[in-house]
Amino acid sequence: MTDSAAEFTAAITQLAAADPDGLVLDLKRSYGVGEWLTYGFAPLIWSAGGDLVDRGSGRAEGVLNGPESVLAMTRLQEWAAYVDPDDDGDAFIAGDVALSWVGHWAYPQYAAALGDDLVVLPLPDLGFGPKTGQGSWTWAVGASSDNQQAAGSFLAFLLSAEQVERMSTANGAVPGRTDVLADSPLYGRTGPLALLSYQLDRTCGDGGPRPDCIAVRRPPTPNYPTISAHVALAIDEILRGADPQESLSSAAAAIDRERASLD
Repeated sequence: MTDSAAEFTAAITQLAAADPDGLVLDLKRSYGVGEWLTYGFAPLIWSAGGDLVDRGSGRAEGVLNGPESVLAMTRLQEWAAYVDPDDDGDAFIAGDVALSWVGHWAYPQYAAALGDDLVVLPLPDLGFGPKTGQGSWTWAVGASSDNQQAAGSFLAFLLSAEQVERMSTANGAVPGRTDVLADSPLYGRTGPLALLSYQLDRTCGDGGPRPDCIAVRRPPTPNYPTISAHVALAIDEILRGADPQESLSSAAAAIDRERASLD
């Protein structure tokens, strides 16, 4: 595998040299401390060969704070010196930064502002292959619901091709049906967001990251909100200058402590 992190570092260094304040990277710090930090930067951990927790046991110790994950967050911290605080969320649109690290939901606004000057790129490869997140909000029917048949009918309606197309148009997300995706002006083969379709088609499946796949699912566990909360706090600390090993180790300990309390 090719490690493109050095190439990314060289690019932002060159951009910073031509920028008055040297701040050329938007990491959407305006989103605050929450799921964005986990979703947005877990792909770096996966691309280094690490993970948030062990996919079998759910244990975070030795995984979240393992050498691969620490390497990934050390890289991120190096790039933090070039990050615009972007308090109002408009740094990229205003032309204050050259690069914005964000998801598909920003594309409509960015495309309207930049037109043909907008380029969609994969994230840096830290040696285990480029990675991206996979999965979004989902619909479900409670097992104890008294209205399972009605709820099932409603879900069948929502998952029809027509409704999936309407939903994707409204929120800019990748269509949840392959037939709708194929005809999508954004995500179809020649669309400006075809890169995302390519990445999602190369899923790692139920397991964790592998070098031969790109799209990685967040750990499928009821404990995920706890995992994400502590990972987000750790990443925020690291971006502010904290030691990556210490922050990730504290997060791993807290995740395992809360997981043990549920056993």
